[in-house]
Amino acid sequence: MPDNLPLNDFDAVNEQVLASVPEAREAWNARKAAFGLAMMLVRLRNSKDLRQSDIAERTGWDKSFVSRLERPTDKLPSLATLMRYVEACDAQAGLVVARANAPQVHVDDAVALGGGIEAEQMFIGLRDVDIELGEAAFSTSGG
Repeated sequence: MPDNLPLNDFDAVNEQVLASVPEAREAWNARKAAFGLAMMLVRLRNSKDLRQSDIAERTGWDKSFVSRLERPTDKLPSLATLMRYVEACDAQAGLVVARANAPQVHVDDAVALGGGIEAEQMFIGLRDVDIELGEAAFSTSGG
């Protein structure tokens, strides 16, 4: 690894490791969805100033189950489990189908996964929309 690579920059270190070890890239790509989902759950919980124990209390789950949901594993949680977690964070879950065309993302379709009429309207409002993200959003490399 180059000496000038900041070790506190996860993306830079991650990319350097993935570029230099082909087996690492293969393993990373196989679990990329699990990593992304786990990190999304943690970011959501943290953005709401909640602890794992808060999610456990709100859902009736054990704190250890919440911890496992926030770790990437080979098996992704069910949609029902994800929706319950998201609702415990006072947020809405949905599915968005989009395609990137830098510097935009075009949302082809979006649907709420629960949350009532307000959530449905929110996700319907995303359909057939172009979202300007800027070049930084498209700077992922490899994979």
